Amino acid sequence: MADRPRRLRAIWHRFAAHCHLFRGTPTRIWLDHVFNALFGIGERLTAESADRYYDRIDACLAKPEFRPTHRLTASQPMLRNSVR
Repeated sequence: MADRPRRLRAIWHRFAAHCHLFRGTPTRIWLDHVFNALFGIGERLTAESADRYYDRIDACLAKPEFRPTHRLTASQPMLRNSVR
């Protein structure tokens, strides 16, 4: 179990190294948008930038404002009172 973070990072590196295969697809457009709009990452995902992406996403997901309930209620004001 101790090597889990290392394995997860290795999987992310593999994805990043092959992300160019999504070039010109709706998936790539969506990924680029989410990485920029949600996580504030403006550079392309590549094998070289994979660690910066991983660290930034990991840091963001550790914050309370990135929890699913917060994200949902922030975008849907009517749900604020019902999801507590």
